[in-house]
Amino acid sequence: MTTQYERLKVELIQVLAGLGNADTLPFLRPLLNDHSSWVQIETVEALRYISDKSIIEDLKKLLSSQNKDLVDAVKIIIKEIETKV
Repeated sequence: MTTQYERLKVELIQVLAGLGNADTLPFLRPLLNDHSSWVQIETVEALRYISDKSIIEDLKKLLSSQNKDLVDAVKIIIKEIETKV
């Protein structure tokens, strides 16, 4: 069940993604470990717009998740970040 708190987090993530710069990483990084898969996936998607290579190790930790959607999103984002010039 989605809570209002989760919705608020997702909205915040989307705002931070819109800024698209590495200054938002200290706020996004902890959300990768949120208990909500929805929040985690939204955070991973936000990191796509920031494309900072320093986040790759944090993303790799999520590859052991049981959530297939999360793992698939992480794989895609890692590949995109690694191939950006």
